[in-house]
Amino acid sequence: MLLALLACATDLSCEADCADEAVAGELTEAIDELSVLPDPPEVASEVVEDRDPADLGFQLVRSAGMPTALLANWTAPEGATSWLEVDGVDEPLGLGREELVLLVPQDTELTVRVVAERDGLHQESMALTVSSGHFDTALEVPVEVLDDDASLDEQLLLFTYEGGTERSVALVTGRGELMYQLSGLHLGETAPVSAEVSLDGRGVLVGLWAPRATAMSLTDMQTNAIQLFGWDGEPIVELSTPLGHHLFSQPEAGLVAWTQAHPIYRTGETLPSVFDKLVVSELAGGDVVVFDSSVLGWDGECTTGGYYLDACDVHHANSMDCDLGAGTCLYSLHNTGQVLEVSTEGTVLDDFSTWPVTNLAGESMNGFLRPHDIHYADDGTLLVFNDGSHEAWASRLAIDRQARSLTEIWSYGRDLCIQADALGTLQELESGNHLVGFSTPNNMLREVTPDGRVVWELDLGGLDDDARCGLQGLSMVLGEARAIHPEALGDGVVALY
Repeated sequence: MLLALLACATDLSCEADCADEAVAGELTEAIDELSVLPDPPEVASEVVEDRDPADLGFQLVRSAGMPTALLANWTAPEGATSWLEVDGVDEPLGLGREELVLLVPQDTELTVRVVAERDGLHQESMALTVSSGHFDTALEVPVEVLDDDASLDEQLLLFTYEGGTERSVALVTGRGELMYQLSGLHLGETAPVSAEVSLDGRGVLVGLWAPRATAMSLTDMQTNAIQLFGWDGEPIVELSTPLGHHLFSQPEAGLVAWTQAHPIYRTGETLPSVFDKLVVSELAGGDVVVFDSSVLGWDGECTTGGYYLDACDVHHANSMDCDLGAGTCLYSLHNTGQVLEVSTEGTVLDDFSTWPVTNLAGESMNGFLRPHDIHYADDGTLLVFNDGSHEAWASRLAIDRQARSLTEIWSYGRDLCIQADALGTLQELESGNHLVGFSTPNNMLREVTPDGRVVWELDLGGLDDDARCGLQGLSMVLGEARAIHPEALGDGVVALY
């Protein structure tokens, strides 16, 4: 802690050692303010105020790899509880710790001091002031808060995007301030497509898939990986995921679930048919195949085109949501329009795409058309984002397992002619609203209320509303997106914005 011993606090001869009478007066005044002490003589052995923070190792420095990450380190006096105080922030930060990452928007100035308490004595260090830096090629984040019912303006958003010729990862505030950005991430032909804050709080997990074109070869995909980057922007762990593609998830801290292309040469075919494996891996290495879609079979003719240059794409798995404790996973298959509930032992428990679905008007509907982002909500309902054909939409479906039927209880996007040719996002927010994300050619995120009102929007640029229907996609700009509660960043990280 930035605290120094004033051993001569009760000795008048101490004034002779001071630089001048003004400094001596300041020390006497500081001692007088410690009214909680039982009697003055005990002050002589206590830390009151440190005129040189470096004496106790207090540093507040900007990370070399991430200009918006400020790294604070200090040393508490023996037996004391310590924390940081930041000007303008009411609550103590890093209570009981001696290091903390302060994540702030670019071009932000902070004034920070260390505070300690021991036996009822409140002690403060001198303050240090530091400014965050600016990203060389910073993303402009055009955000609009459209209604008081918006909740995303108080949260963070993590998403992948393409700017120019590179895809990047950005963490921004709901007010449009850039907090964290990873750019130039490549392994061979790979680029970031999906990203999540790691459940262990160490940083950001990024799925690097190849190539950056619309169609790929199986050879290009051999270098695919999931990387963990620290809050300082430095790589920590790289998990090789050859033939991995699309989204990944974290069933538990230290584990990732991902989908892997599984090429099989069928009798009489010169090209492989690509099925998909659902894999759960430890970040440190070690894979377990949970489910292989080849068990579903397929009797179609193998032709090229679409996703692969040198194979035919059968099921094209997109996303998963695994509960390892229950031994089950949701698994979406884009090309066949299936949403499966599978066991972690590799069997199909149910196929929701075979169940009848009733829409909000009480009419029968197709509930799954190129399903992409799927999750179970906290109340057990099913959240699904459908890429659709010329229009994408998000739905919340109530599950009646006894009747084996699905009932739509909320929907957004149908009949708006909003496309999402590559990726889509649907997430339940704590406010009861939903985050809905549309990729190319519209490239926008919206917060939508239960009654369908758009109350917040982030628009990275796409087609006008009157030009959307029936048009083919542009190059992908917006990838996967997630709303992040600041507390989800981890115990050692505090977001200040």
